[in-house]
Formats: sequence, C-alpha cells, structure tokens
Amino acid sequence: MQSQAGRGHREYDFESRGDTFHACSVTKRSRYVTIQSLSGGEVQMVKTLKNNKGISMIEVLVASAIFAVGLLNMGQVFVMGGAAIFNARVQTEATILAQEMMEEVQSKAFDEAIVGDDNPFRTRLPYQFTDYKNPGDTLNGFPLDADEVAGDKSTFDDMDDYSNFVEDPVPFEPDFKRTVKVVYADSDSLEGPASLVRTEYKKIIVRVESKRFEYKATFSSVAYYRGI
Repeated sequence: MQSQAGRGHREYDFESRGDTFHACSVTKRSRYVTIQSLSGGEVQMVKTLKNNKGISMIEVLVASAIFAVGLLNMGQVFVMGGAAIFNARVQTEATILAQEMMEEVQSKAFDEAIVGDDNPFRTRLPYQFTDYKNPGDTLNGFPLDADEVAGDKSTFDDMDDYSNFVEDPVPFEPDFKRTVKVVYADSDSLEGPASLVRTEYKKIIVRVESKRFEYKATFSSVAYYRGI
C-alpha cells in the first residue's frame, strides 16, 4: 500500500514477517528499490518489475500499412516476371517457326528452269528464269506449274513456288500464322525493293505472327544463282 509519493521519492508501507519497511530514493528509471526496515533492519535491494507498455492502435495501423505496401510490390514483381517469361517463350517459338520455313525454302532449287534438267552442268541466264505473273509495277507472285498446287507446299520444288504462301494456322501451332514472300532482288541493292525484272538473286521473306499477342518475327535472306 502506497503511503506517500514525491518527486524522485516514493514511500510504501510493506508488511513482511511482522516488520514494516520504508522505501526511499526511488526514481522512474531505477531498476532497483531500496527497502529499509523501520525497526532498524538492514537495507535490502529489491529489483523492480519492468513496465511493459502495450502496442497502440496507431502503431498497429502503421505496421499493417507497411506490410500491405510490401506485399503489393512483391505481387507486382511476380506478375512482371511471369509476363517477361511468357513473352520470351512466344518470341522463341516465333523465331523457330520463321527459321524453319526459311531453311525449307532455301533447300529448294533456285528456279523451275533448273528442276529436272537432263544437263545439270548447264548454266542459265536470268532471262531463262520464271517471270512474275505480272511483272509490271504491281507484283503478283510467280505462276505455279501444272504439277504444283497452291497452298500445298509438299508439291513445291523451287523457291518461287513459296511466293505468297500462307499457313494459317501453322501446323501444330494454332496460335501462329506464317507467310512467305519471294521476289527477285536487284544485285546493286539486295536489301532494297523488289526488282521488276529477272536477276540472279531471289529475296526470301518469312514472317511469323502471334495470333493472340502482338508479336511478329521477320526473317529475310537472299539466294544467289551462281551457275555451274
């Protein structure tokens, strides 16, 4: 039971085994309280209990807000990381499909004039190569031969058969569309516009588009007829 309190000094009455004690010189920062027997007993040092202060509502709200912001940022990182991985996969698949078609076209004969020739050592001149359907200002691809079927690449035997060829969708890849363009190229500017006349160069352009996402992969290559 507290009997008296003053600044820097508190007095308490204790009862312990019949003795009454007087506490003095106690401050708020003291970890110990000095207890002296009123009957002349010896001084004892008793450790006081620490004042455990509770958590206020404001501290709880601030901690919750900090946790929520951190959790939101972590969620954004996971979402962005997942999107980057998915985009990389789409780009990889499109690149593989474009490269696959480019290699297929390049594996064919340069021109129909070379296919089935009984003299493989014969050298051809550009005027002997297949001309455009419409060699004017507007190109309309190359004509197909009698044994070739439009859209059926299994019947193609030379490069220009693939001109304006479209696969939509690509076999076993329903999310992609693949198109091919073959034109004559000018020897002075292989990367320039298509040549309206026949040359020893054919430019092959393969484009693969994702039908679900905005991504396109375009490959271009120039084939050169060297003759024999």
